[in-house]
Amino acid sequence: MMRILLAARVADIDAIDTPYFDIKRSYGSRENTQQAKDMGYDGKAMIHPSQVEVVDGSLLHPKKRWNILKGSLRLLKRRR
Repeated sequence: MMRILLAARVADIDAIDTPYFDIKRSYGSRENTQQAKDMGYDGKAMIHPSQVEVVDGSLLHPKKRWNILKGSLRLLKRRR
């Protein structure tokens, strides 16, 4: 994990952690995502829709999550 993180930092690009493959263990996905966040990763790859909430909840700052939600609501209102 550290090699990917260091290479991304040297290249001045976002470091994206590999996916968590056991999609039936959401608590394992949460732990794995928290570990990536603690190490300094910017994002996490996902392989199943059930992982979106876990990863977003762990990686996104609450204010950023709120801003994304507000933007989504604005788009929905425009489509009506």
